[in-house]
Amino acid sequence: MKVSYWLRKVEKLPIQVKWLDSEKRIIGYAFADPVSLEDIYEALQNGYDISADLPYRIYIVYDFRNFRSLPPNIFSTLSYLRTISQDNVELRLLVGPSMMLASLLRILSGVIPQLKDSLKVVETLDEAMLCIRDHMDAAATSDYQQY
Repeated sequence: MKVSYWLRKVEKLPIQVKWLDSEKRIIGYAFADPVSLEDIYEALQNGYDISADLPYRIYIVYDFRNFRSLPPNIFSTLSYLRTISQDNVELRLLVGPSMMLASLLRILSGVIPQLKDSLKVVETLDEAMLCIRDHMDAAATSDYQQY
């Protein structure tokens, strides 16, 4: 699987949203400090706009490796997350320091229970891509065995 590693170097924008593969099955969000709530809302909406109507399942990678602090009132975004929750997301991967993200995962799973089974924390982008590839392979094998 050929992947664009644009997430390794975050430039001027606090949150970049981009397809990570040419098939448009993996969308990436790269976060860098400082980030405002408006930045988060805009990035989430941009990602939703380019992926919500696709007729197939997608994967989302949230890269928090260059993100060290939460903006004030971050938890107000949780209700917004509910309004743009997508049915076509197979798996969401949170990339970054595991302690911070494990805490975020517990909070998100408590507030939006339907996310619990589709969220996973990994420490590197390579690990995220491997997890997605393994998940895709398992899904393909499962689909094949049904016929």
